[in-house]
Amino acid sequence: MDGGLIYEVPEELNYEEKIFLNLTFKESLIFSAGLALAVLIFTRTALEFKIRVALSGAVLMSGFILARVKPLRDRIAKYAKYLTYPKRSGWRNKQTLNRFVKIQDVKNDVVILKDKIIAVLAVTPYDFTMFSDKGKIATISSYRNFLNAINFPIQIVMRTGKVNLRDYFASAKERIAKNQDRKAMEEMDKFEGFVEKYISTKGVSDRLFYLIILQEGGKSEEQFKKLEYKVEVCVEKLGNCGLKCRRLEDSSLITLYSSYLGGYVEVGADYLSILTMLDMAESHEKVI
Repeated sequence: MDGGLIYEVPEELNYEEKIFLNLTFKESLIFSAGLALAVLIFTRTALEFKIRVALSGAVLMSGFILARVKPLRDRIAKYAKYLTYPKRSGWRNKQTLNRFVKIQDVKNDVVILKDKIIAVLAVTPYDFTMFSDKGKIATISSYRNFLNAINFPIQIVMRTGKVNLRDYFASAKERIAKNQDRKAMEEMDKFEGFVEKYISTKGVSDRLFYLIILQEGGKSEEQFKKLEYKVEVCVEKLGNCGLKCRRLEDSSLITLYSSYLGGYVEVGADYLSILTMLDMAESHEKVI
């Protein structure tokens, strides 16, 4: 009837006709499979009579329980699907990349997809609460100008990782070593140990911010020029807000995307894949 209301019958109210031993057609098939397997074990195996009876009875009982208990049946089916589903794949595998992130190539600091190209900026944040009232107003005004200047979609991605101050302490120790101040070096070692312990025990985390800039319409030279223009606009306008932007190069783009597909190692403000680090080690050995 046209214009009538359509109701979905809840699963628990669906009626299925019972065929055998109060079992539905599907449940009867499962029980029949268990019965057939039990008969085969009893008649076709050369085991002792008691063992055949025990095995056949266990298989028959298992088939009946599997047929009657739907939650158990569904759980076994899900587990069987999990076992047969491919789980071991790496980001180097083209099928894996196409399935998860649709990436065709990464070159010239651009991520190339089927019908669009992407550039990624790593943005260094600052503590807005440390500004004076005038500084806050100026920053908000600059950010408003940034939003008004863009007429294209952008995406802001935030990732949380462990705070890494190794570069900072290495630089500080290098300056102290030049002055040959042993006492200052000892104090710096103590301070570094205190900071690392505090970070590990308190779970202090760092936030990494990325600006994703998209250009749709294919992979022609014209589209690349449009993407570069968008990148320049974002870098300039965010710079007016006091935010430093760094364009991710090919290697940084690969490690960033690969970190979503598997294990990664945090190095500074970047995420390096285990495979990437192995490649770096192999290249270093070849050079040596």
